[in-house]
Amino acid sequence: MRNTVALRRKDRELNSILAMRILENAEVGYLSLACENQPYTIPVNYVLWDGRIYIHTAKEGKKITWLQKNPQICFTVSTMIDVKKADTYCGYGAYFESVVVEGHGRVLQQHPHKREILTALVKKYDPQAQLPPIDEAGENSVWLIEVTLDSLCGKGRYPVQS
Repeated sequence: MRNTVALRRKDRELNSILAMRILENAEVGYLSLACENQPYTIPVNYVLWDGRIYIHTAKEGKKITWLQKNPQICFTVSTMIDVKKADTYCGYGAYFESVVVEGHGRVLQQHPHKREILTALVKKYDPQAQLPPIDEAGENSVWLIEVTLDSLCGKGRYPVQS
């Protein structure tokens, strides 16, 4: 995987290990697609599993249609840590961390580990969930979008510790 984004502020560039941790732990991701020169971004719940991003999805809809026409994607997460206060309006800023992924996605009706991936997705958002195992009907009721990461770029600005 490569880092294709040349950051202007090198002092805010994050190493790939930290960027992957942020990607793994963020609550909401933004999946960006393009079709016929039109952009489309949608917030999604997701899980990072075995080095790929997985999103559960209905069996039809705009995401599916657009992704099948153009598999190139951008996926972004961002966390606001705090506000950087200042004595002037222009001095204000944000303490944050963010990750931008460029990659390609594909729609999967089946996957050898689909039940594990769906379970990991639920456990990410509700670690105490104690549900019966996913049965075949449940497994077949949703599809997955699998995103392969081609490049990853992390950026952060953190408060100075006193």
